[in-house]
Amino acid sequence: MSGVDQALRYAVNLVCDWYLVTNLNEIRLYHKGHDQFTFERFETAKMTENDAAFRRFVFLLGAERMVPATGRCHLDELLSESRQIGLDLTRGYYRDYADLRRKTFDQLCRRNPDVTPAELLTATQKILDRVLFIAFLRAPRPVAVRIHRQSLPPCRSVQPPAYLG
Repeated sequence: MSGVDQALRYAVNLVCDWYLVTNLNEIRLYHKGHDQFTFERFETAKMTENDAAFRRFVFLLGAERMVPATGRCHLDELLSESRQIGLDLTRGYYRDYADLRRKTFDQLCRRNPDVTPAELLTATQKILDRVLFIAFLRAPRPVAVRIHRQSLPPCRSVQPPAYLG
């Protein structure tokens, strides 16, 4: 059984939804509601050499935010905000996609009056699938990283660094 498996088995019985696993080369922060492949990584060597990496670590795991005198752990709030941003992005994406699909279909219909709507709908979908695939391959960084960066709130005691990109 891996160290991550052992930690999860132990953490399941705790009130806190967050747990740490380390091999001294890195520290990983996990949430009980996610799979074991979803974690935040802190590399020990980087934190000793890079002030921004250390500040990120302190910002996320600082005691005053992890175990506040009142209220929830700030990681719960960050996760909630991140989920909301993800939902907003998803809704916006599908709204924009539906609009683009309708406009593309309308243009194809106007320019190809002799072709059946069913064939043009298939062509519309094929065009959009290919464009999206190419856009995904050319993206400068994963969408999840951009979402995560947007979800970090400002911190008064330790300024959150620009990280993950």
